Parts: sequence; C-alpha cells; structure tokens
Amino acid sequence: MFNLSLVADRAQTVRNSLARLRELSTLTLDEFRAVPDNYAIAEHHLRRALQALLDLGRHKGRGLAGYRNRLVHEESKRQT
Repeated sequence: MFNLSLVADRAQTVRNSLARLRELSTLTLDEFRAVPDNYAIAEHHLRRALQALLDLGRHKGRGLAGYRNRLVHEESKRQT
C-alpha cells in the first residue's frame, strides 16, 4: 500500500540533507578542514539522504537496495 506520509517524510529528509550538503560545498577545502566535525556532518547528511532514497525505493517495491548492491559489486570488479 502506498503511504503518502512516508513518501513526503523521506522526500523532506532528502531535501534537508541536500541543503546541508550544499552549505558545506560552499566552503573552501581549507575552511572545510578547519572544523573537524565538518567531515562527520557531511557523511551524516549523505547517509541520511541515501537511506531515505533507498527507503523510497523499497516502499515503492522497486528493489533499489538490490540494484545498489549490484552497482557496488560491479564497481568493485572494475577497480581490481
């Protein structure tokens, strides 16, 4: 069953996390490195956005998590 509230919540999570990542992207590398927590903050928001997108894919029954696993596997084969 399609849950509009869940979809809206996950979409908002993606928007919020992308907004924070955009803010961080305006920093120079030196500015970014000057605050030790910036890396953790960026990682946190990237994970939140990706997890929300995977949740949306799973909710719609499209199996995006499995597709992501195949992409990661193929990329790791290319790098060796």
